[in-house]
Amino acid sequence: MSQLKVKPGVTPALIGISISVLLLIGFFIGEQLLGRFTVIFRQSAYIEIRNFRIAIIHCLLAGYLPAAYLYILRSARSIIHELTPLLTSSDESGSMTDYRLAKKWLVVFGILGFLFSVLTPYLSLYDQSPWDPNGWTPEIVWHRILGPVIGWWIGWLGYAVVKRSIQVSRTATLIRSIDLLDLKPLEPFVRQGLINALIITGVAAIFSFTLIEQKMGVTVAGLASLILSLAFLGLFLPAYGVHKRILEVKKKELTWTLEKLREARIHLKDSSTGSAQGQIADLTTYYRFIDRVPEWPFRTSTFFRVILYLFIPVVSWVVGLLIDSALSQLFG
Repeated sequence: MSQLKVKPGVTPALIGISISVLLLIGFFIGEQLLGRFTVIFRQSAYIEIRNFRIAIIHCLLAGYLPAAYLYILRSARSIIHELTPLLTSSDESGSMTDYRLAKKWLVVFGILGFLFSVLTPYLSLYDQSPWDPNGWTPEIVWHRILGPVIGWWIGWLGYAVVKRSIQVSRTATLIRSIDLLDLKPLEPFVRQGLINALIITGVAAIFSFTLIEQKMGVTVAGLASLILSLAFLGLFLPAYGVHKRILEVKKKELTWTLEKLREARIHLKDSSTGSAQGQIADLTTYYRFIDRVPEWPFRTSTFFRVILYLFIPVVSWVVGLLIDSALSQLFG
């Protein structure tokens, strides 16, 4: 259960696209056979158009989430393998790479996601009894069938992101040494964080099309805050272990420099030459340089990329508003 078997050469993106395309084909065929297009695209059929749009979003999410889950698993394994040359024990790093997600926690998070999907329809402005089959249109049937499946995958994806991030973070304890003058070898930790942030904002970008209804400002603001928090959590969590290692190395290096400064000061009092003064100047410069070494392996460009990622759901939401407004004017 924790490790889905995927044939070599089959990418998570291909799996996700295939699932979404098959679901969309099935949905459109069903709509055509039931004659729903003439009902939906008529005057004053805003609610039908809304349900039609949300059914399409469900099909997209049903493909995106399994693909994102598989991608997180693959990326973490790839990054740990990339870090192997830096580690003290290849055996330990290998066991981390083969580490399986705990089945019991997959079940727990799957159930939590399922419950989330069951409760979410109650936030609808139009459906007061979302789980009463008597009020279901063909589009809502797709919502109710795919919703729990999507919720389950959301739970799995959330667990995979957190667990794999912790796993990547823990590899920092096996790194032989960290050179404060060159943090470039630590970039894989940052890359995993960027992957997490991109995956999270991808979910938000698709889900944002459901939040273009009237009176959804508070919900949108709440979702934006949640996505922002999760994106930065996903960014920092994989690098937390190496952050602690950098702090330890900095502390040792600064302590060593201070000891050398004390020795140079004593030597300065007993020396009539300028060599001790030059040594103190060099040590002081080195101390300041080490003190300015960042405690996280991030660059300015890292945060710039995360900000760009966060604009993806914003742009999706704006595009959704424009499309919704156009359809309202056309069929309203």
